[in-house]
Amino acid sequence: MNNPATGSIVAALSQNWQREMRGFHTYNAFSERDADPIRKRILRNLAEAEARHAALWAKRIRELGGTTPLYDGKASGDADTLANRVGGPGMALRRLEIDESRDIARYGKQLEDLGDQPSIEILHQVIQDEQEHYRELGSLIRDHYPASAVAEMKADPKSVISELLAKRSNAGKQAAGW
Repeated sequence: MNNPATGSIVAALSQNWQREMRGFHTYNAFSERDADPIRKRILRNLAEAEARHAALWAKRIRELGGTTPLYDGKASGDADTLANRVGGPGMALRRLEIDESRDIARYGKQLEDLGDQPSIEILHQVIQDEQEHYRELGSLIRDHYPASAVAEMKADPKSVISELLAKRSNAGKQAAGW
């Protein structure tokens, strides 16, 4: 990685990796804390998508001769910031929605700046996913669950019952003899 252009690409992709990992930890923390089974599932799915994005960036970084960065954020990502704690869940979701729109804009700028076709292909995929995240968060803010999330919950009745039992008892998930 002696090429300065490659070094700047790796630096940009490393920042992308950090942001995706922070998103993973943030969504994961909110998912663990949410009592609503459908919202919990949506947030968990968003966390998994962010982890997939980070994996794409890590792979490309290695292909360019770099090493996968180490996550430098908190285990809860941005979930425990003062603004998210004071504003409550609705404001936290709105902040996540704003973060997704910023990521879309930042990735859009990278489409013009990177000059690395394999990275640009990843950007197109990630931008599409981030746009979907933005829409899903908007639905959650308005308490309208995406049809796909409701269908997913209906397809897994054991999970729904476990989530409802956990919510009712205010404990963790209960072991059940299915």
